[in-house]
Amino acid sequence: MSRLILLLTFMSFLLLLPHASAYQLGVSPSVINVGELDRGSSRVLHFFVTTQSTDDLVVSLSTENVGLDYLKKPDYAKLMQNYSEQDASSWIEFINNPITLEYSPIDKNDGNINRWRKVNFILKIPEDAEPGYHAVSLTPSPKIPAGYGTTFNIVSLASVVILVNVPGNALRSGKILDIASGGYLGERLRVNTIFQNTGTVTMNIKADNVNIYDENGDAIHTLGTVFGVSKPGEITELGITFKPEMGPGEYSADATVYFETGKEFKEATIYVGQPTVTLNEPEPPKPIIPNFGFEWLLIPLIIIIAFLIYRRGSD
Repeated sequence: MSRLILLLTFMSFLLLLPHASAYQLGVSPSVINVGELDRGSSRVLHFFVTTQSTDDLVVSLSTENVGLDYLKKPDYAKLMQNYSEQDASSWIEFINNPITLEYSPIDKNDGNINRWRKVNFILKIPEDAEPGYHAVSLTPSPKIPAGYGTTFNIVSLASVVILVNVPGNALRSGKILDIASGGYLGERLRVNTIFQNTGTVTMNIKADNVNIYDENGDAIHTLGTVFGVSKPGEITELGITFKPEMGPGEYSADATVYFETGKEFKEATIYVGQPTVTLNEPEPPKPIIPNFGFEWLLIPLIIIIAFLIYRRGSD
């Protein structure tokens, strides 16, 4: 009888738990191509957020800068050479945020829409906007209602991409000025690939394939990849550290900097010196042996006594 009571109690507890809810949000349209807007101007725009859920749903809206990878799609590949990677996420101002999706069912061929909301926002082009194309994604996210805890599941989210063109000559270009050693950090030498943005737009850049050669032209070290952001006219140091395995002296080096729509290559000579401070390898931590007191010996004894009492009671 006692086992039956325990089983019924456990099942009742499960029924009291809140049921998991899953939500999928849709947007329309998926892309808003604004065209050309001058610096200092603004435009009021809108899109729709939809869901098949019938539950009350509060949605928060967020913005994020769109990377150049988005323009690799066939419809936008021709824009890549005129694309600025300046962060434009702050150019969006939502008139209401968060929003509540209104219950107004719509029958469609590809499914029903039970709740939807028109989202109005303002696109503001600042005075310091770089020329060229800019893209920002707007993402609606359901807010977890109080009391749902981990039983609230978001199936998928969709985003609207805002594409705008700021007039002017958008030029993506740059050059490597030098490859130089930048001093030691402990036993690790820093090597800087010094890149200058000679264009008119911000670019995400990376130094890759940084090689150091011996007197025979064989690569001694091939260093890892370093990422950075370079604004127009700016000089950026892409530094990486490594532990030299050769003696002091001058060594040939080369590096390649990529900026998605192009790349720059340069050869140079770097000097490898001796570290001013030698760091010893840290000793491995000693194992911690727990100091068991007398009270820990009582636990097995208590368990044995409880078991004997249980056996006597069952007999």
